[in-house]
Amino acid sequence: MKINFSWNLETLGIIAPKQHGKTTLTKQILKRVRKDKVFILDSNLEYKEFKNAYIPNDYSVEELDNFIIRARQNYNILVVLEDVDLYNCQYSKEFKKLLINGSHQNIGVIYTAKRVSTIPKLLLSETKHLFLGKFYIPNDLNYLKAIVKNYEVLPKLEKGQFLYKNRDSQEEKIVKIAINYKFFKLFWQISITRQWSQKSAEFKIVKRWLTFKK
Repeated sequence: MKINFSWNLETLGIIAPKQHGKTTLTKQILKRVRKDKVFILDSNLEYKEFKNAYIPNDYSVEELDNFIIRARQNYNILVVLEDVDLYNCQYSKEFKKLLINGSHQNIGVIYTAKRVSTIPKLLLSETKHLFLGKFYIPNDLNYLKAIVKNYEVLPKLEKGQFLYKNRDSQEEKIVKIAINYKFFKLFWQISITRQWSQKSAEFKIVKRWLTFKK
């Protein structure tokens, strides 16, 4: 997968249902960037290998603001907002400042979300690179008609497949990432059966292995 993403200037969005491959795709893109240049709002505890991963106490606007203020004390960085639609970011002044003025500090943005209709219009308007996963709900598809030309392919996408759009060049194409579904399914079957705590040694070992495989 090749895209011309200027990581410290542009905004990239990944919008797809749960377990479609958003985090896997994000981590593939992050391989191009030095880890010390990446600041992550780690909403789902998926980025423990990054020293600048911020784990929020809750999904409040205050937590979002605190993270952005902390990140913007730096220059020439990439900010990752995991599941940004959880935070009611349309009410965050710091979020608006990041989108409008972040490029002046050489700050790029990657965000993920589950529902396209929950994304603030300002965020979509600032998004140059957009990855969309499988959507089939009529309201979502009607919303996407104004964004992507080939919206009719979205209900047919499989896990790990995304419709990519460059909103400058208007290029659209389907991209696919590799996901270890067999182990992922086994991992959650064992977790449910044994009812592991997320603090248990077994859980941490398997979770670390799963993250490595991504």
